[in-house]
Amino acid sequence: MTFLGHPTIKKWIAHSGEWASFLVFTGFGLLRGDLVKNDSTHMFDNGYHPRYLLGWVVAGLTLGLCRMLAGRYAKAEARGILSTPDYVKNYRKMLSTAIEDLATSSGCDKKALEEFEDSLLLAIADTVLYYRKATTFFAPQVTCSLMTPNPLPAEYENSLWLEEDGFTNLACVLTIEKASRQELDIPAGFALPVYDPESTMRDKNLFGAPRAFVTHEYEVVNFTLLPIGHRHRSSWPVFKRTVRYFWTQWRTLWSFAAFPLMDKGKSVGVVNVHYRWIRILGKNPELLIDFLLPFLSILGYIHSQKEKRGEDRP
Repeated sequence: MTFLGHPTIKKWIAHSGEWASFLVFTGFGLLRGDLVKNDSTHMFDNGYHPRYLLGWVVAGLTLGLCRMLAGRYAKAEARGILSTPDYVKNYRKMLSTAIEDLATSSGCDKKALEEFEDSLLLAIADTVLYYRKATTFFAPQVTCSLMTPNPLPAEYENSLWLEEDGFTNLACVLTIEKASRQELDIPAGFALPVYDPESTMRDKNLFGAPRAFVTHEYEVVNFTLLPIGHRHRSSWPVFKRTVRYFWTQWRTLWSFAAFPLMDKGKSVGVVNVHYRWIRILGKNPELLIDFLLPFLSILGYIHSQKEKRGEDRP
């Protein structure tokens, strides 16, 4: 009974019920749609029993209940994992090291600041990876990359992610400066457009890093191969090209989260965290994000210090 009462076990039972009821619900709609429609037409006739309609409704209600329970148990599981002694001990150690390095960084040279940034990116990736290993059966390596704003390259008018007539409204482009793992499969000339917040294209910024950079809010894409919830943020041609690009990267990128790096209320960069599985931050990302905020704050400060010294380029 204690085993079945564990939040993780409850979560997977609820997930199993969710998938089973989803298959039944869609099966009724696809295979018995005509019968369900017929039941809805004659359900008030004397002596008529709308069994197909009732079965379809029960399956839908069960699906909704299982989704609600899965979310509730996932939150309880996340709270339990983030409060375990091992997790807290490792987190405190990484955070203490970051704070100590920050305290001695004022007189650091470029090489020391670069190493500090590398350690912070790795700490963010390790924090997410530890959490994902405890919440899923399949937890591939997590990668954390730093994207920074750069001037517009002359050849950018033919960019894959650029909106029609968007070149004249660009403020900058975001390029990957470094990553916690070096084996990233990044196309040559990879750069994401950022439109001027004062222009008419401000609402056309692509989901992910550009959107996070402009809005100063984090962006989470739970499934890159089908980013339905982000459709309205760009034109249909750009959205199709973006999804097509994600499908070419299906071996390495299934979900990601983009966090703006802030310094004195201004975005100075974006941190992307991604890996080859869905829901990189789980069903309740807010719980894990609270653990990442100190690292992101320190990283934003360090990067702004490099810019002030004119050492933001390797």
